[in-house]
Amino acid sequence: MAKCTNKQANPIPVMFDTNILRGMNPIHLTPEFRLLRRLQEANEVKLLASKIAYNEWASHLINETTKKTNDLRRTLKKLVSDPGSSIESLDQFLHTNGSTGDEAFNLIENTIDRNWDGVLNGIGLNVEDLDPNDTNEVFKLYFKGKPPFKDLKNRNDIPDAFIFRALSRVHQEDPRTIFVCGDGTLSDTAKSIGCKTVSTINDLIQLEEISSLSVDHEFNLWWEQNLESVVSQLRDDEDYVIDEFQTIALSELEGIEVTHFLIPEDNSTATISYAYDFTNIIIDWDNAQSIGEGVLSVGITFESFLEVWFYVYRGDAFDVPSWVEVSLGDFEDDHYFDASGTIHGKFNALLSIEIDPSVKDGKLNLEELPMTLSETEFVDLIQPT
Repeated sequence: MAKCTNKQANPIPVMFDTNILRGMNPIHLTPEFRLLRRLQEANEVKLLASKIAYNEWASHLINETTKKTNDLRRTLKKLVSDPGSSIESLDQFLHTNGSTGDEAFNLIENTIDRNWDGVLNGIGLNVEDLDPNDTNEVFKLYFKGKPPFKDLKNRNDIPDAFIFRALSRVHQEDPRTIFVCGDGTLSDTAKSIGCKTVSTINDLIQLEEISSLSVDHEFNLWWEQNLESVVSQLRDDEDYVIDEFQTIALSELEGIEVTHFLIPEDNSTATISYAYDFTNIIIDWDNAQSIGEGVLSVGITFESFLEVWFYVYRGDAFDVPSWVEVSLGDFEDDHYFDASGTIHGKFNALLSIEIDPSVKDGKLNLEELPMTLSETEFVDLIQPT
């Protein structure tokens, strides 16, 4: 592979805020982030996260897995006590070889931290540690209500203040530092010290400072000259692209919130727990764009059946539409009950596709076609089912 010869003497620092990290799927990294990793391997950029942002992300992932584990434990215990179930005990179901069912779940919970540490360590982020002076400086801002604090003594902004301290140090060492942050106040505070900011990873890789970098100079030149040919090949293999899209959409849609007036929740909002049966899939090949070396972005619309969950106020538990199933709790202690149902929804999104460099040899490698969804927008609830 021919490499670009004009490498950076020092890579451009790129720091990510917590909200950007939390929007990433660490198991299925987007083509955009994979491009950034390749640029880091080529010493073109250095991908950074402050210790606080990294720990917040890790804590969020650990809490999500712990919640799923506890939910599964409760569900299985309910199944054991269900007279219609043939499972006599949790131990029998789990086949725990001498351990009780609860001990098996405790073992799972005790390894969650270690498992996520292994995953996150493999992503390639460089963690900017805390400085001994950070605490004093942060609390000076805290008591004065200065940015990034929105108000005097606003405790919710303490993590952002530590992130800003880390960013300030990196920017002082290298004024080319770019901050990827979706928080308006923190972003404005970063701009106040002259730091360039963007709100998404897509915006980042389209900056001149980043888009001008190259992992493979020969492929990059070929890519710029043959983009229409690549799009044409993908269009010819659209059935394969759609099959791959449906596979990744199963996980990409999980956890997304959808809002519609027909959802009987206080804010008309529900969370997707499962998506299936994708139909009316339309890929807008005519407006496909390159967003980086070997990365293509194309608009896509589709429909899907969605299993969703939300909370229903206890006073409304018996006055919900027929498609909603309410899990009744304690009417004295619980103000809200769990509810779920199936809806049929329509989405707009961007499909990012990573193209293997071997395409320049004349054949699109369909076995290496990583793709992800971004900017997913719930357009309409077609009908509850």
